[in-house]
Amino acid sequence: EGDGERAAEHAAAPLAPPVAPVPADGDAAQGAQRDALQLALKLVLLVFMLGQDGDVDRLLLLCTIALAIFVAQTQNLAQLITSFR
Repeated sequence: EGDGERAAEHAAAPLAPPVAPVPADGDAAQGAQRDALQLALKLVLLVFMLGQDGDVDRLLLLCTIALAIFVAQTQNLAQLITSFR
């Protein structure tokens, strides 16, 4: 009965999430560029889908929103604000 209790406790123990290997600096930069490219492609697709039957004003609004999302998600907002000052 002792083995059965230990097996039940071991089976009920939560599994730890897998630990990702720490990339080298070059790998991290490439990963960030890849993530930014994926985000840009997703936003282009979204603007294309939502702006198909729209006029120029709607397309301009969608592009502005997509650009704001891209800048905020890639954490370049602070750099952009300081460059305009």
